[in-house]
Amino acid sequence: MSDPIRKGWLWNTRSGNRWLWGGTLTLGAVFALLYHLTGMSITGILPPCIFHTFTGMDCPGCGTTRMVAAMLDGQWGAAFSLNPLMFLTVIALVLFYLWFLVRTFLPGWKPLKWRLPLWAVASVGGILVFYWFLRNTSLYASWFV
Repeated sequence: MSDPIRKGWLWNTRSGNRWLWGGTLTLGAVFALLYHLTGMSITGILPPCIFHTFTGMDCPGCGTTRMVAAMLDGQWGAAFSLNPLMFLTVIALVLFYLWFLVRTFLPGWKPLKWRLPLWAVASVGGILVFYWFLRNTSLYASWFV
């Protein structure tokens, strides 16, 4: 008799992927519903950015909590201006997430191979470092602050 919750079941089976991605979609929807029904605020719950506290400069993630709050309130322009890189990253991740869920219902489904080439990892790191530098210039401040 095999254990239904065996190692890799969520990642390597179609039903596991449906539980994983469908379950997190359901949890996200419940969170968004509770957010709107209770009027709660996600800002102020997390501690302030340690890098910003000590240096006074913005890190690549500064403003992300306020950005998510603005997105949940439907203020897409404000969300983009708070942190454009993370805004685009969240949109890309949501689209990837939806694609990942939909593909579990398509014929010919196979588990994905999660191997990223070194150039992709280096590119993401380079983009983050460039954005980190750019965020702390007057050019960035004239466009987004």
